[in-house]
Amino acid sequence: MLSQADKKLPWVLTDMASATAAMAGAFAVRFSLMKSGAPVGGLGYHLLWALAFSPVFALINALLGVYSAPPEAGALTVLGRLFLGNTLGLMLVVDAVFLFRIVDFSRWMLVIWLLLTDLLTGLRVGLTCREARGQRRPMGVVLIGSGPAAEDCRGRLRSSTAYRLLGSVHGRGEPAADDLGGLPDLPALLRRAGARRAVIVPGPELPDVGKVLCECERAGVQPYLLPA
Repeated sequence: MLSQADKKLPWVLTDMASATAAMAGAFAVRFSLMKSGAPVGGLGYHLLWALAFSPVFALINALLGVYSAPPEAGALTVLGRLFLGNTLGLMLVVDAVFLFRIVDFSRWMLVIWLLLTDLLTGLRVGLTCREARGQRRPMGVVLIGSGPAAEDCRGRLRSSTAYRLLGSVHGRGEPAADDLGGLPDLPALLRRAGARRAVIVPGPELPDVGKVLCECERAGVQPYLLPA
């Protein structure tokens, strides 16, 4: 199974390639369409510098959380971070260019480069967020507890689109139709059901809530304790 870093590496490489491709577009717009001034060096010369500076954009975007933002962050949030990162990256490029006199870049070309970089990397973010929404599935939940409060919670979970009820673990009360087993086997039941979250219903049927919380954590399941 791919790790999170392996899954997001293509995003980083795509953004670096986009920054380089944007330089080609900026060069064409500035020196072919606008037809004013003569470039210092040809297209290949500018592409080499863009390729050298593209990791700067990717590094700043990574520090701003563009590649680690959770799916629920939303496309607008990620785009805001991305455009800020691209702008900061260009500012560093400008500082390096004019401070150390590395190369004489057209200022108009740098502006166009930023706009095209925002466009290309923004398209990548939009497609990524759309794919994440399409892949999102309801969270698997196990209900722990018995009694009227648990029955009410069971009905709400079954009607929810964000959660999928995998079954229940009974307390001292009567087992429900979707019963998975009793509290003594709780960690094994949670792992077997593949639950990501356990909804715990406190009450007389579930006396030792603290122990249930510990068992959920042992099983690697996020517990959620309903208010009493």
